[in-house]
Amino acid sequence: MAAVLGGTQSLHTNGRDEALCPRKRLQIALRTQQIIAHESGVTDTIDPLAGPYYVESLTDQLEAQAQAYIDEIDRMGGALIAVEEGYIQQQIQEAAYHYQRATSRPKNKL
Repeated sequence: MAAVLGGTQSLHTNGRDEALCPRKRLQIALRTQQIIAHESGVTDTIDPLAGPYYVESLTDQLEAQAQAYIDEIDRMGGALIAVEEGYIQQQIQEAAYHYQRATSRPKNKL
């Protein structure tokens, strides 16, 4: 991740025991890089360390999403009513369902 943040244009990661099983080790090294890039979101912007704009924009998005939930609960009459009507449980179940579907999809082979 440090190499990506530093602006590298090319990166090679050595896999453990690369000489003994090169294909599998290279695959692990490549997937490690891809996971870091995807999960960190660091490659979503040209220069993530250029200043606070990118981090602030992510914070603003998170705040807006949280406020939307709070406003919906307030429109229902508050947290107690939202729990009694099953809204909170429904939101948790939907989030769990979407997460499970996103993480349980068949994996593509290299």
